Amino acid sequence: MERLGFGVEQKYPGIYYVLGMWLPIQIVVIRQLSRENHSSFRVLSEQVDIEDVRVFLKNAEKMTEIRERRNIDAVLQASVNANYEEKARKLFLNMNKNGFSLEQIVLASGKSRQDVEDIIAGKES
Repeated sequence: MERLGFGVEQKYPGIYYVLGMWLPIQIVVIRQLSRENHSSFRVLSEQVDIEDVRVFLKNAEKMTEIRERRNIDAVLQASVNANYEEKARKLFLNMNKNGFSLEQIVLASGKSRQDVEDIIAGKES
């Protein structure tokens, strides 16, 4: 961007503002974001790891308002879609191996119990 004549300013680790454009632009580098402060972004990565999921779910447990719960559901659904099928299978297996119950995986994914079981078993949907 700087080569094109635009400035770039880092506001926070992983969050950059492009300066000099007529439309405000931010660039977010997910792997540079703080795990604690930006867990909702980190779970959207195609390379989400189990610790990111664990931190997100821990933070999500504290949120009780309907609006917050809807946002949590939306983030989890987007995360599952970003990592779908093989990546979802790896994620679900990892979650299960690390103590998440099948019910928690079903809740996090928005999928039916049968769909989650099929994904874990590697069956085509």
